[in-house]
Amino acid sequence: MHKAKHFSMKSAAATLTGKKKALIKKEAAEYQQAFDNEQRAKRDLEQASMELSSLAQKETSLLQQMDHQKSIRRQLDSLVHEVRKKEGTGTRKCEKAPTSFLFSSLH
Repeated sequence: MHKAKHFSMKSAAATLTGKKKALIKKEAAEYQQAFDNEQRAKRDLEQASMELSSLAQKETSLLQQMDHQKSIRRQLDSLVHEVRKKEGTGTRKCEKAPTSFLFSSLH
């Protein structure tokens, strides 16, 4: 209510001084600028939301790939352990070579 009274007084004062058209033009420009700013902010928010969604999908994919790689590594380590266990000597070349070199590029 206070703003309405202020606007009415402002409008009446402008009319009395012959500046009402300039005041209306100024207020219309301010409104348009505020509207444009709001639309820009909405577009920016939508773009950021789309980028966030895309990044979340990439993160999920990478986590799945990492889990898969860990599973394969466990399987490989288990197979190497089985081979070494069956050989029983512990002096073969394959026992001395660690399996981690196979996945060193994945770290």
